[in-house]
Amino acid sequence: MRVRLRGELRLCPRHPRTGRRELDAYYLGADEPLEHAEGRCVAIVHRFDDDDDKLVVIADGATPPGDDAILAAVAFQETPGAHSIIRC
Repeated sequence: MRVRLRGELRLCPRHPRTGRRELDAYYLGADEPLEHAEGRCVAIVHRFDDDDDKLVVIADGATPPGDDAILAAVAFQETPGAHSIIRC
């Protein structure tokens, strides 16, 4: 699923929640901070202890990372064991 990381974001079809609202996202593969970007949602970081899941987005044409690579990329923000990866 393609998403635009500015404004309204569409949910991944396998996302456990319904309804429309903005979601935060991790954009993997960028070498510098971005103000906006577009790409593909390849996974969701589903948090067990709150309702603040995060999309995992990569650039079009990029190879989707494995779960271990996603976990390593989001480790700066996510508590180990407090979330799961849901694939889109």
